[in-house]
Amino acid sequence: MLDCIEPYLEARVLLKDGRGEFHVQITPDHMTEEHKYQFEIDQSYLSGLIRELENVLQRFPLRGEM
Repeated sequence: MLDCIEPYLEARVLLKDGRGEFHVQITPDHMTEEHKYQFEIDQSYLSGLIRELENVLQRFPLRGEM
């Protein structure tokens, strides 16, 4: 489970048999909307994902305490 500061956003990574699944759910209005995304991932995705996350942190550095 990846902790999010947004109350209506949930992200999970599930690992099974050497493969993984990434689940994202966002529900801006829990009474009328729900969006779910699920896709398979494996280690070949990691280098690109890490590079992109580093770019995001460079553009938007963390501030204050988490």
